Parts: sequence; structure tokens; C-alpha cells
Amino acid sequence: MKNYLIDFLKKFEFPLDSHKAFTDAFDKIASKEEYLSRFKSLLKIYADDMDCDYVKLVDDGDLLASECGVHPYTFKIILHIFMAEILRGYYKRKNIPESYWYDSMLDLRYQAETCKLVKDIWGAFCGYWFIYFFQLKRFSFGRLQIEIIDFNREYDKNGLVLSKDSKVFNVHIPRTGGKLDKNEVDRAYEDAMEFYKKYFNFNSNVFFCHTWLLFPDNLSVLKPDSNMAKFINDYDVFEVELKDDYQELYRLFDMEYTGDVSVLPTNTSLQRAYIEWIKQGKKIGIGCGIHIHH
Repeated sequence: MKNYLIDFLKKFEFPLDSHKAFTDAFDKIASKEEYLSRFKSLLKIYADDMDCDYVKLVDDGDLLASECGVHPYTFKIILHIFMAEILRGYYKRKNIPESYWYDSMLDLRYQAETCKLVKDIWGAFCGYWFIYFFQLKRFSFGRLQIEIIDFNREYDKNGLVLSKDSKVFNVHIPRTGGKLDKNEVDRAYEDAMEFYKKYFNFNSNVFFCHTWLLFPDNLSVLKPDSNMAKFINDYDVFEVELKDDYQELYRLFDMEYTGDVSVLPTNTSLQRAYIEWIKQGKKIGIGCGIHIHH
């Protein structure tokens, strides 16, 4: 089992300094037959039923992690790395090409890198985030991750009418370390439309996104030709949620905000702008937008 873990870390290009953290953690899981048996039981639950009680599975994993002396964040990545091989079998049963499995499982690395930056722990602090990937509902298409959801809102504009029951594409922007290049974004929309039409008989060109990136005030400090500005301008931002705290800022600064702006990085104009907004006590927020891809 350990060799599989090592091979996965290499195949998905996890940073080299993460390998020891994950393999040492696995050694603790394998240190007692009882621990390893319970770990295998978690995998069997998923192998027996892709739509198992995922929340309980993860919670039971947290309990086992505590008993093994492994940080639950680290344990989550290890558990899902082993679940990934089972998921690959589910892809085969659905006749979905393995390339989509590979692209989607890259999210394990993205989450691990984010966790290391923000929490200084190799792992995942994202709770139950992975569930849609492992239930064949969310897939990666290069720069974006996309799933089908119920809209759960009302929208009526430019001839497009959406109700709460309407199905739309839901867009996530993973932290890949790369640029949000418009050509890559457009390619992701097109790939998703083709993929979901072919494998899920869902035909749509309506994309919904709920993210801090779509906070309208971002445009006031971004260059009009920047990748982020282009992404925002592709959306009709029809709803804004203002936040009472700055906890979401880890997505921009790659670190938690502890109340001290002096330690926040100032590498980009957007980072510098947010620091000024914090000093002014200005609220930040999340935008909800619709993009119709033609």
C-alpha cells in the first residue's frame, strides 16, 4: 500500500517535501493491524457504494486519524489518494476516459498545497469538499472545475429566465498556481459543455459562479486587460454578499488573516488594495454571476 501512495505522489507531482509528511503519516496508520484494518474498512465502504454516507466516512476517518496520531488534514489526503484508485474503477464502469480522472484528481495536490500555505500542514482543511469528485458529479476541465447544480435562485435578464429548479453549470476556480488565462477558461467552458452532453445528457451553455473573484469592487483596482478582469467581465454579477469578517482572504493572500495587515503579502495590486480596504474597515464580499457561453 505504501508503494501505491509513493507512486501517486510522484505521478501527480506533489511537492517533494510533502512526500515524507504523507509517507510518515501512513506509517502511523500501518503501525497497528487494528488501525490498518479500519483504514481498509473505510475504503471498502466507498468501494461497495460510491454514494455511501460520505460525511460519516470522513468523520470516521478523522476519528481514526486522532487515534493514529495523524493530523486529520493529512489523513484526509491519504484517505482520498487511496479512494482515487477505487474512483478510477467507477470511471471505467461509466466509460469516462481516464484523462478526466487524472485531471480531477489533481485537486488533491491543489488542496494539499493550499493547506500547507495557509495552515502549514500537508493535508486538506476543506471538510467535505471532495465529495462531488468522488461521486462523479464534479470534474476538472483544465483551468476550471465544473458540476451541475440546481440554481436555487431567480434570474430573468436578456431573455434568460432561471428558477430555483433550473439546472446550471457551477464553476469553481482551483488554486493551481497558474494564471487564469482567458483562452484556457473558454476552453474549459467548451470542454465541459461537450463532456456533460456526451456522458450525462445535459445540454446547456449557462454557467453560474459564486466567488470572491466576482466581488465587483475588484474591478476598481484591476487592469482592464488582466486575466481576472476578463473573467469578471464575462459574468453578469447579479448578487453580492457582503462579509462581516475577512476570513476568506486566505484565498487571495495564501495565508490566514489574523488581524495584522503588516504581515500580509503585497505582491499584487489586488493584495495591496485589499490591505487598504481592511485598514479602512471596508467590507469585502462574494459575487454571484451568470455567464452564457457562445
